[in-house]
Amino acid sequence: MRRNVAGIAVAIVFMSAFDLISCQESGGALGKGIPPVGPVKTKWRVTLNVDSDPCGLAGIVKPIGSIVDMVQTGPDLDALREDCCCAFDTRYTGSLQGSSMTLTSVRAIGRDTTCNNMRVEENDVATLRDNSFTGDASLIVSDPDGTCGAGFPCQVHGSFQGTRCQGEECALMCLNVFCPLVPCSSL
Repeated sequence: MRRNVAGIAVAIVFMSAFDLISCQESGGALGKGIPPVGPVKTKWRVTLNVDSDPCGLAGIVKPIGSIVDMVQTGPDLDALREDCCCAFDTRYTGSLQGSSMTLTSVRAIGRDTTCNNMRVEENDVATLRDNSFTGDASLIVSDPDGTCGAGFPCQVHGSFQGTRCQGEECALMCLNVFCPLVPCSSL
């Protein structure tokens, strides 16, 4: 009886290891059914198509896009968007449940010297596949100080797609001429 139990235990361990290896070979981020021991780090090249921007602020509030460094610990996500001038300019937090991914960011951004404290609340929802994701970005921009003029709060919306990248695939194409003029946030 003990041999049968030991044999079954060995078979279960072998099958679990085989399942993990086959999942890793297919390019999946995590082994099937096996929670990660530590954080899983990946980089994504994200492109965005803004389809609604009635206040003309998409270029200033910068919805998700560029290169995004993502760290997954269990179901929790922590992501930083890379920028040409500042190493990282926006932090996102979120979660991954099955193939459904959510990311949120709340940040303050200035448009000019008078309107220097717009509040941006971004909520992104995406569907994750092995090496890509697609989703929608919804932003609400408000003017808590009342210094930016009429038209607030304002909504910006767009769709985005991300593809897993590594090495040179993740390089940003930047013109760093204006970087000394851009203040960097401390995340």
